[in-house]
Amino acid sequence: MRHEKFRWLIILALGLALYAGAQDSTRADVEAQPWIRVALGWDVSAASIQATGASRINILESPDTLASYDSAHTYSFDIYGGKVRLSGSSESPANGYSIICGSESDRLKYDGASFRHIIRVVASNGKLTVVNVTTMEQYLCGVVPGEMPSNWPLEALKAQAVAARTYALRCLGQYPLLPFDVYDSTMDQVFGGTESEAVSTTLAVQETNGLVCTHNGTPIKAYYHAASGGWTVPGSEVFSGDLPYCRPVPSRDASIYRWTYPISPSTLATKLRARDFDVGTIQRVWVHKFSEDGRAEELKIVHSGGVLIITGKDLRRALGASNIKSSYFTVEGQAAPEIPDVTAYGPSENTQLVCNPADRYSMTNPNVTVPAAIAVTLDHPKIMTIDGVSEVEEVKVLSTDGIIDYDLDYAWAVEATRVRNLDEGWVERFFSLTGNASSAIEAEPTVVDDPGSDVGNPQDGQFIFVGHGYGHGVGMSQFGAKSLSETGYTCEQILKYFYTGIEVEKFW
Repeated sequence: MRHEKFRWLIILALGLALYAGAQDSTRADVEAQPWIRVALGWDVSAASIQATGASRINILESPDTLASYDSAHTYSFDIYGGKVRLSGSSESPANGYSIICGSESDRLKYDGASFRHIIRVVASNGKLTVVNVTTMEQYLCGVVPGEMPSNWPLEALKAQAVAARTYALRCLGQYPLLPFDVYDSTMDQVFGGTESEAVSTTLAVQETNGLVCTHNGTPIKAYYHAASGGWTVPGSEVFSGDLPYCRPVPSRDASIYRWTYPISPSTLATKLRARDFDVGTIQRVWVHKFSEDGRAEELKIVHSGGVLIITGKDLRRALGASNIKSSYFTVEGQAAPEIPDVTAYGPSENTQLVCNPADRYSMTNPNVTVPAAIAVTLDHPKIMTIDGVSEVEEVKVLSTDGIIDYDLDYAWAVEATRVRNLDEGWVERFFSLTGNASSAIEAEPTVVDDPGSDVGNPQDGQFIFVGHGYGHGVGMSQFGAKSLSETGYTCEQILKYFYTGIEVEKFW
């Protein structure tokens, strides 16, 4: 594992030379951290950069200074002949320029925001791209307040800082044909520059300086989102590749971001046709299949030309993720299956979890309190983990009432346990199974052939989608991290809760 870390450190060192360069840096080396290139503007025809103090300008990748200024100065650029032209310069247009702060206290302004270190203006595909080149830690100071409210608990902010650092580290060089590593928006991570910084979020960055989430010694793809809606989503369901550390775990955030989205039948049809779905006049819509954890897996759309079965993912793409905010949704009037959530958390070694089965969660109940059952028929007790299902003769659980034996018709998932007696319905208590296996979701989807003739019809000329949660659902839930921190979880415990089997290591 250690040699993997050294391999990454070598990559980071190369990145430092590539991205910053001695000719661009205000110091030969700022600690041992990498530098990162952040796209502030792209596909623009002109750009104006205001230096608030001392600055100098170089042709891109040249050690020679074209001009330097001891006080505020404005640099103006446009595109000419496919290259960058500096206003007022006698030099021929170049592939790009670097504007460099004279000191750590100086700033460069672009599009109303302020930035440290370097701004590059680069020719790319016949337009200008404006890029801030800065150290990883200073970059994070402008990211964390853009991704999480600064008044949230410090341990949640620290978890956000580590996740954002890990994500950024994996992004170095991710766009090999572009002159930057990350966008400054939700396309990667929101970056607001120095004026967005807050004391609390900067402290979170400083207290986690250099800490990175790793799996088998390599930084993970640390995806995160606002609110999972109850359970996080397996990474492979949203992103390509195997992400063994992005396993589904419960998150107490399902009452957050409850939303509705109305849309007329004609607009819905137009948006579907734009995605090459062949639909006529739409008459009814409902969720046809819910996944085992209650997400909208398929929808049935009845229209004048027949019936369209469309996945929940494709509907979100057609209508926009900012409208259908998560895959936990249904249509107005359609009952959704009960879905999992928990009232208590504990580290993996914790074996006690007690909930009241009377307060089960549903789409209409904002009090998210109880795990859901695993709807799978078992002839004998079985333990389900990410490695498969193991049959056992007897199951012991540790409850507040002591050790209790169960030996018939129970399905189990370790960690935040969901359990159900399949003959009698909900059991009186929910417990965590003793052991060290990882949690898993194993259940049958719920198929709804027809929810009733009064469901799925337009209401006042509109279909109304209702749901909860916000984001793709993979990795760390930010509201879930807040909830964990409020129950006493540390930054590292939060990260290890949402990212399965990781370590938190110091890289610089």
